[in-house]
Amino acid sequence: MSTVFANMTPSQMFAFAWRNMSKEKALEYPSYHDFLCQRVGSEGCAFLNLIYGIKMNYNMARSTLTRYESNNGMKFTSEYVRPRGGLSEIVDALAKSVKRFGARMYAKEAVSSINRDGEPNTFVVRTERYVVSAKKVIVAIPFLPLKEINGDIGFEIKNHTYFTHIIGQKCFKAVAIYKYPWWENATSVHNMSLKTWKRYVSTATCLVYMMPYSRGPQGEGIIQLSYNFYDCAVKWGQLSKLPRATFLSELNKAVQAVFPGMVVPEPLDVKFKYWEAHYTKVGSNVSRHDTEEWAKRPFPGEQIYIVGEAFAVIVEWNEGALQTAYKALKEGWGIEEPEP
Repeated sequence: MSTVFANMTPSQMFAFAWRNMSKEKALEYPSYHDFLCQRVGSEGCAFLNLIYGIKMNYNMARSTLTRYESNNGMKFTSEYVRPRGGLSEIVDALAKSVKRFGARMYAKEAVSSINRDGEPNTFVVRTERYVVSAKKVIVAIPFLPLKEINGDIGFEIKNHTYFTHIIGQKCFKAVAIYKYPWWENATSVHNMSLKTWKRYVSTATCLVYMMPYSRGPQGEGIIQLSYNFYDCAVKWGQLSKLPRATFLSELNKAVQAVFPGMVVPEPLDVKFKYWEAHYTKVGSNVSRHDTEEWAKRPFPGEQIYIVGEAFAVIVEWNEGALQTAYKALKEGWGIEEPEP
């Protein structure tokens, strides 16, 4: 590039774009993508779009205010620990805690409606097989299924300004385990060096973010083959709906295309997920802080609470969903510090 950004890394370019930003300035740019392009110039914008695989779709565009508030809300460091058994250990721990307190859990019971009952401060939750009456209700239904919920409570949530300004952005991630870490065989001939926990970015086949993890117990190689969003996520999300053998064949061909000249073996196993992260729509001046505050008690005086990443300041991460849960517990039960 011929501009001031010529010798900058992508991280430095993002940092430059966010210099001296405020909420008021963020509101001057309806679209985060347009804001970024204006701050780093047309060449810089094209460069960032290329290396991060951003194929802009304005039907999924987010507001600048969303990104500004989320950036300020994140207090992450690199000193974090992943559960040894995977993130599913969080769900397992939650299930054990619930059972310890004598609660009952029902799997595969989609909620169809949430209504106010005739009795004061009583709610009725209906599924296909059950009807539950409760004095307090925590709505932890993901954003898309929540849009399908009926009943007066469901209707009022779906038609509230804070809800209607939320938009889902497609995301896709695939992780594979191999008999050995074949990427460590990269040499100077291949002009690359993949190291554990270091990201390798390639948009050639829409895999985008690739990153080796640590070794398995028998020396297996574990690697994130893909993490992407926008149209690249839609591509792999749609492919993942094909028969598994077809999908894995396409995935393997894509990995081989990124590493020409290297021998990419068949994986022992592949896990993948296609989902939505949530932002505020482009052009909206609705604050994520206000959305999070609304969700902790959307109907003043009533014992209804909404939790989930879709209603959090911090988007894309578990942390945002946890923050909404903490606020609901404090609001409805006066619990300041939940038990681990």
